[in-house]
Amino acid sequence: RFRRWVAIEQDQVVGMGYGLILRDNLANRRAAEKAGYEAYEGPRIEYLFTFRKMPVESATKRVRTMSPGDAGTVCDLLNAMWMGHDLYEPVTEEKLLSDIKRVPGLDLANVLVVEENGRVVACASYWDWSEITKVTVKSWNTRIKMTSIALDIARTFRDLPVLTRPGDTLRQWCLIHFAFSSIEDFAMLLRYINNLAVDSGIDQLCFVCSKEHKAVRELKGFLRLGFNSMMYVKTFDGGMNLGDAELWISGVSL
Repeated sequence: RFRRWVAIEQDQVVGMGYGLILRDNLANRRAAEKAGYEAYEGPRIEYLFTFRKMPVESATKRVRTMSPGDAGTVCDLLNAMWMGHDLYEPVTEEKLLSDIKRVPGLDLANVLVVEENGRVVACASYWDWSEITKVTVKSWNTRIKMTSIALDIARTFRDLPVLTRPGDTLRQWCLIHFAFSSIEDFAMLLRYINNLAVDSGIDQLCFVCSKEHKAVRELKGFLRLGFNSMMYVKTFDGGMNLGDAELWISGVSL
């Protein structure tokens, strides 16, 4: 990865290069620092386990597929939630629909909204990473190994997921284009996507945002495992600099 970053630096084709590294991945962090990349506090990477279906019923709200006519409202939700975050660019209807179209394996059928009394109050795209790459687990760190042992013991008493084992291929959906009016709306949307994932044999949902964001801090009711990351940045001639605001990282960037 860092060799590729150096090649980009030599070609001077971009203003800034960056990469996310888990906080406890000390070897790769040292490699990034030796390559001249500056460390910043990175976002939280959350994994939600999809191993059983969850209730979604509501008397006033429903989950449905996004239509092109929803694009304006979805853009308003996204801009209201993420405007002011470093690396976030305000999205327009044209840009949103173009971004959805250009990502392999993603189209409007993968974009869901929560509607309440005819008004869109939450949105999220779910995207299968295996459309562009397949990741096989080589090994887990100590924390995940201990979590796996704890789940194996507790599974004797209740329904719990089985973690992906070394040698297995990860089956994950990444959440992108997500925003919401209230955490309850987001939770409802996640429960719906969870049920789709269970039917599709997906093991986890993944999303990325600041560890202080309410999607991380206030979301309850899901069995999940989160990791803090560091962001390593190198700015090239004429490139942009990060400010002091919280970071916005698209799931596609992972």
